[in-house]
Amino acid sequence: DNIVSIEGNGYTLTGIDAVLQKSIDFADQVSAVHAASVSEPLIAADHFALQMSMDISFKNGHRAVMDEIAVYGVNDGKIVFEQYFFKS
Repeated sequence: DNIVSIEGNGYTLTGIDAVLQKSIDFADQVSAVHAASVSEPLIAADHFALQMSMDISFKNGHRAVMDEIAVYGVNDGKIVFEQYFFKS
């Protein structure tokens, strides 16, 4: 319930409802996914990291290739922290 999410620009959200809404808001902006990939996880203690790439078109007509590293913290089998690193 108290997940913390930090975007690459430093924007921070707290709470499962806010994080879920962030995902819904992002998906609502996308008109097409041309390609997407996710690496195998790199695991260390209670964290794991993934490299993620997406080639997407937005509803406003802009097309972008997004390449980022996502780091997740886990407690009791649940993700409690997420932070994304990308060039903005």
